[in-house]
Amino acid sequence: TMIISTVAAVALTPVIVMLQSKLDGGYQAAYNIVMPAFVICFGLLSLIGWFFVREKYVESDSDSDNVKLTDIFRLFKENPPFRVFTSASVFVGFMWTFLFATAEYYVKYAYCVDFSTGALDGGTYALLSLLVSLMMVLPTLLGTFLATPVIRAIGDPMKTQRAMLVIEGVFCAIMFVLQITGILAMSPWILFFLMFVIITAMGIEYVPKEICSMEVMDYNIYANKRDRCAQCNAASRFVSKMQGAFATGIIGLMLAAIGYEVDSVTGAFAGDPSIMPTMLTMFIAIMGLIPAILAFIGYLILRHYPIDDSMREKMKSCK
Repeated sequence: TMIISTVAAVALTPVIVMLQSKLDGGYQAAYNIVMPAFVICFGLLSLIGWFFVREKYVESDSDSDNVKLTDIFRLFKENPPFRVFTSASVFVGFMWTFLFATAEYYVKYAYCVDFSTGALDGGTYALLSLLVSLMMVLPTLLGTFLATPVIRAIGDPMKTQRAMLVIEGVFCAIMFVLQITGILAMSPWILFFLMFVIITAMGIEYVPKEICSMEVMDYNIYANKRDRCAQCNAASRFVSKMQGAFATGIIGLMLAAIGYEVDSVTGAFAGDPSIMPTMLTMFIAIMGLIPAILAFIGYLILRHYPIDDSMREKMKSCK
């Protein structure tokens, strides 16, 4: 269901752009039609997926191991791998959101708008928006496919995750440098190449990250003789949901701070055209510089991850 919905979401912006010229309300009217239609379709697909879920209920005859809210704090204290892994996730988890936060804004104003006339090349914008959306799907799938051989070549899931963070951080930094030097605005293919490498690395990183998340759960059983898998998973999900909630507000504040304004009817830029070069640089700062910093912080934190091969063997022998 999620894959089907993601593929459908790829076409949202091109459809809105094509419809805006045919409706009296312009961009806003097209958006008001396309988005509710997508939400309804996504809801129906989710319901279909829900009907396929089957869970077994296991009744416990003991309440000696009841879960308490304070167990989350105990996890941070007693489980060093959990503490390191979750702390890094607080920073690394924002990278995807920031990378795509202003991508469509950048391709629109860097490659599709003639500011001498204010004209938007709708066909080019629809194509580039589609490519931005495809960057969310295709490199991720490729990275997931490549993850297993990459882990085998490096020999350690955590080292693989750190290596991918280095690649992501370096290419995000390159993106920002190329913007400052004026090279990035010369061709959209430079931007898409950089994004393709970064997202592929993120796709590769996903698999070792999941392996390490399971190690974190196993460590608690090994070291503390208590199964706290549910709490570990719940804490990770909580961090992820909080990031999603904060990211939307943070990006909105950033766009407002750099002076981004659009006409609600046409979708055209309504601010001072003279600030656009600076605004384009700020878009890439959000897409490139901030993720580079987050990747660097995450890498430094994950260097303290305590589970190595010898620890893994000990954990396996206790099962």
